[in-house]
Amino acid sequence: MYKIARTAFAAISVLTLALASQATAGTVSTLYVVRAFDTSVIAVQGDSIINTFTTDSSHQGALAVNDTIRIMGSGSGIAGSEYDLSGNLLNAGIYTNPAYTDTYDGASDGQYNYTIAHNDGSDSNGTPLFQKVLRFDANWQNATELFTMTQRGSGITHDSSTNSLWTSGGPGAPNGSIQQYSMTGQLLSSFSIGVSHYGLAYDAADDTLWASAWSTNLLYQYSKAGVLLSTTNLGGQMFSSQAAGMEFAPAAVPVPAALPLLAAGLGIFGFVGRRRKSATKA
Repeated sequence: MYKIARTAFAAISVLTLALASQATAGTVSTLYVVRAFDTSVIAVQGDSIINTFTTDSSHQGALAVNDTIRIMGSGSGIAGSEYDLSGNLLNAGIYTNPAYTDTYDGASDGQYNYTIAHNDGSDSNGTPLFQKVLRFDANWQNATELFTMTQRGSGITHDSSTNSLWTSGGPGAPNGSIQQYSMTGQLLSSFSIGVSHYGLAYDAADDTLWASAWSTNLLYQYSKAGVLLSTTNLGGQMFSSQAAGMEFAPAAVPVPAALPLLAAGLGIFGFVGRRRKSATKA
């Protein structure tokens, strides 16, 4: 019996170490970050920059990442372009911002794109446009005002697990919050932040939110309950200019490399159980 117990303990130890080894420092999926007022986009994987590519013009902000990267110009009349996920230019100057000021961040649900006009004034009813969530089609055309937020916004991302939108507010002041809205504008949840997050992204691979901090090399990871899970410092690699739009590349959630070991461990437990039954019969 003692030998059986030792075998079972060894199996548990192997599984624990294998699963622990799967913990990833930094992002799980590839995160694309647009540098505001610059001509570059960076791709972050884990805690390192794995690629940097040059955009064909400056002031490209709101981005939608699906099978390609579609970036709209960040200001009225400014044109953005389409790139493949490696940063190669596919279509230049096809996503022109129709009328909005400083659309720093963007999001996509696969059918529509979303953004917030961070520095716009008020509409005809006196409602500040910087509190409006804007919806476009997948080609950054046919803009509509989707709903009004309770605070000034900048960062925005689509949560595919709940079909909702998360926004970051309070840019320029340390007392904003990250808010979750239904697609019809109902405030679902909110948590306070002490940093101005201009960019916001949802990673479906680990169901967490990531945010950038203006003029720093830091990325912040939050649970959807508002717990700060990690801070990734890219050590001066990241921003020669301000970090603005950011979104993850959509990807299937990978099968953990430890899964075969888990199966092996279960096999060990089955073997142990069979030995115990044989010993009992004997």
